[in-house]
Amino acid sequence: MDSRPSPEDALHVEGPELLSVLFKSAMPAPGDSLGASLLPDSGADKALSDNLDILNLYPAAKVRLVGYTDDQECSGPACDALSLRRARLVRDWLVAHGVPETRFSATDAGGLYLAISYKPTESERNLSRRTDFWLTK
Repeated sequence: MDSRPSPEDALHVEGPELLSVLFKSAMPAPGDSLGASLLPDSGADKALSDNLDILNLYPAAKVRLVGYTDDQECSGPACDALSLRRARLVRDWLVAHGVPETRFSATDAGGLYLAISYKPTESERNLSRRTDFWLTK
C-alpha cells in the first residue's frame, strides 16, 4: 500500500488558500538554510508569511507539510530525501515563528508523486519543486 499523501487527506477550509513554497533545483542540500534554498522571485517568502498568518487564524487546525521534487533533480530514494528536507525546513521555519510543533500532523516526502506535469517545461519543474501546506482532519 502506498503511504504517500493524497489530495483526499486535505481538509477543505473556507477562506484564504495556503500557498506552496517553491525551491531552487536540488535545494536544500543537507545543512542548507531555508532562505538560501528558496526559488528567487517566486514569492516564496510572501507565501511563508501569508501561510503563517492563515495558520494563526485557524489555531486548532492540524497541518500536513509535503515536499516534492521535479523529474530531473534526483531519482529514487534521493527524491524522497530531498522532498523530506524541503518539508522539514518549512516546518522548522514555522516552529521558529511560533507555530507549535504539535500542530503538524505529518511532514512527508512526496517525491515525484504529485508532479505538476508528466513532461514538464522548466517553468513547470519550478512549480514541482515545492512544499505544500494542507490543513488536515
